[in-house]
Amino acid sequence: MKKKILVFVMIIGACLSLAACGVSSEEDTQWIVDNKTKLSDEITSGEIMIDGEVYTFPMYLQDFLDNGFHISNNYENADTFKLKPGYSSTEFGLFKDKEYITVSVINMTDEDISLSDGLVEYLNVGATEFDFLLPQGITKRNTLEDIEKAYDNAEITGDSGYRDCTYDFTSKDGFSCQVELNVIVNDRVILPLSSVKYSLKATSSDGDPEELCGIFIDSALKASFYNDYEKYVAYLYDTEEGAQELYDSEVSYYTSFLMYYADINKDYMTEDIYNEFYNIAKTVLSKVKWEISDIQYSKADELMGTGSVTLALYPTNYLELIDEPIEEAIGKYNTKYPDDFDSLDEATAAEIDYANMVLEAIKDLENSATTGSPITKSYNLSKNVLLTDEQWSEIDNVIMGIVNE
Repeated sequence: MKKKILVFVMIIGACLSLAACGVSSEEDTQWIVDNKTKLSDEITSGEIMIDGEVYTFPMYLQDFLDNGFHISNNYENADTFKLKPGYSSTEFGLFKDKEYITVSVINMTDEDISLSDGLVEYLNVGATEFDFLLPQGITKRNTLEDIEKAYDNAEITGDSGYRDCTYDFTSKDGFSCQVELNVIVNDRVILPLSSVKYSLKATSSDGDPEELCGIFIDSALKASFYNDYEKYVAYLYDTEEGAQELYDSEVSYYTSFLMYYADINKDYMTEDIYNEFYNIAKTVLSKVKWEISDIQYSKADELMGTGSVTLALYPTNYLELIDEPIEEAIGKYNTKYPDDFDSLDEATAAEIDYANMVLEAIKDLENSATTGSPITKSYNLSKNVLLTDEQWSEIDNVIMGIVNE
């Protein structure tokens, strides 16, 4: 199954890196002089100027919306969506004209809220997008040496031409925060400061990365097989419409496989026959199960895979139940239609007749479907999508009984 996943974000923050190029001019220098005094002198103030407006992290999403930003069109129900108390969203884009910043928000209240009322817990401003200004006139054109002269007490990590300068601070509202400056160490790069990222260091007891990773995988599987997408949507892994599409695509995939398994040409089928197989597929998939037996996830390495997960997958035994009935249907078909057909219409009618024979032979067997012994699968987790499309497809095929190893 192909998961429509936004970038997976932990409540403790997340990171993306952007490399950039650009130009410098006297006009840019004057812009810095004119606006430098609008910010404090300390990077730990949480202040940043974006597109001429000063923001102090953590801010509310509405602050950006009031200044002309709009939520990415990937969220069709952004105006009506409600974020549950204590829940944190995945990252999404805020656009203004053709440029964007990346944010995620959290609901710090005890009631459901709109996205616009969410507190921004993560902010990523890339050098390829808006001009930004930091305290003491630091912009995307400043080098690592400039940054070290401007700000004290940085924790500097990285190698191979990249450095991350991290500063911890407490916001005026008492939140524990962090700002990270991602710097390219290369004299040929015109925009060394490639991105600025702000994050809340911790926002709730739900911020354990391994727990959130498990929630994502489990909720994605429930949305796919059970049409149970409440948590999947609540965590903003997708919209309700997207989650429903995910479920429909999963059932359609299994429906097509069942017809292929029974040697039925789907292209010649009536809508009623297809719907009968679709309903069978829904019933069978509602009985499958899985367990997350082990999960390890760490944000220590931002560029490579960041962990692993081990799943116990319990495949359905439905294909075993229908093997013999399908053979009986094939026998009836061969007896009724021993000769070749004279026309396409005759062949199509016979194909439809055969499909009905199969449906009669396997009638109600979906209600007897159970699951077999678990098959253990371990997967490396990728930083941004956790599981790849290929990994999701293998999980599908094992649970559906299409593959047995």
